[in-house]
Amino acid sequence: HDSCSGSAACQYAGRYGGSIGEIVDSCNGTSACAEAGATGFIKDIMNSCQGDFACTTAGSSGGNIGTIRDSCIGTEACYYAGHLGEVDEFTGSCKGEGACYRLADEGLVGGVRGGCNAYGACTNAGSLSGRAAYIAIGNITSGIDSCCNDAVECQFTNETSLPDECPRASATKSGKGGKSSKVGKSSKASSVAAIVQEMSMSYLLV
Repeated sequence: HDSCSGSAACQYAGRYGGSIGEIVDSCNGTSACAEAGATGFIKDIMNSCQGDFACTTAGSSGGNIGTIRDSCIGTEACYYAGHLGEVDEFTGSCKGEGACYRLADEGLVGGVRGGCNAYGACTNAGSLSGRAAYIAIGNITSGIDSCCNDAVECQFTNETSLPDECPRASATKSGKGGKSSKVGKSSKASSVAAIVQEMSMSYLLV
């Protein structure tokens, strides 16, 4: 399979003093990885960042991401992930439209492993972005492991508000936080318009 296929895909990836190791079977779609790792660092991208605007600015502007493997699949998945922030790794994660869109933007997430695999899941998790809508959500030092896999789940999550299903978060929680109502798998049959409307209210605000 090819990499960097699509208009502007990988156009400025790893440039301007930034660095990306290998890009293998990845970054296919319009503007996929267009500025990934630009003035930032990504160790490797393996079988990941598939879809229009996937990983467009991931790990850029001083961001630091370990290996992205089998992750960030879908339109706008991981778009701003690790922008000005840090993510230890992505493994089998962030599969779905808009998944991990702004994860660890100016913040830190200690890896995403088998998590955030649904429409709009974990969009702003671990973000410290100065934008008014997302300010000071907080870091997730333990990472996100095999959880947050329902639609629009864990959108504004930090270390203490992770669901109990996230195994390494349990020790840091004093009790079960209020989880937003989950959207079942039937949501995938929803119209694209409804999904876009949901997302526009959650992470596309400026």
